[in-house]
Amino acid sequence: MAVASLGGVRLRLPVFLAAAGLLLAGCGTPTQPEVSFYAGGESVAIEPTLYCSVDFSECGENPEAGAELEIPPGEPLQISLPKEVSDAPWLAVFRYETADGEQGPESRTKVFEPGTQHAYTLQPPGGDDRLTEVQINRIVGLQPPAAADGELEFVSNATWTLRAAD
Repeated sequence: MAVASLGGVRLRLPVFLAAAGLLLAGCGTPTQPEVSFYAGGESVAIEPTLYCSVDFSECGENPEAGAELEIPPGEPLQISLPKEVSDAPWLAVFRYETADGEQGPESRTKVFEPGTQHAYTLQPPGGDDRLTEVQINRIVGLQPPAAADGELEFVSNATWTLRAAD
């Protein structure tokens, strides 16, 4: 399970399906807002790959919901979020490839406070780096640390995944 450090607090990506998976059996899928991405003159709006109600009483997993988009090297990715996402804390976790073809480390944006950021332009870290995967995570709480390092972990109840087209 991927976990990104957030300055003393860690993010457990919504593959925290161990608990949520138990809820999938008898629950319907709640309404699923779309997140829009724009790069290189093209755009795509996608449904979440994982979406649960805030209290996790209803969950749905849809691995096919992610999409691909051509993201040229050195070009930013514009992200537009609906109110259902931006009214909660959220962040983007992303991967990139350097100009030399090396995979960069998993990185993240800051955590955006509820209602403060409805759109965001994600710049690749270096001038000719290319974004290869971006995951938007809607955060709904904190949970006790899973490891002995004592860091709290963010709990995300919804994820939207975009991959760069080859």
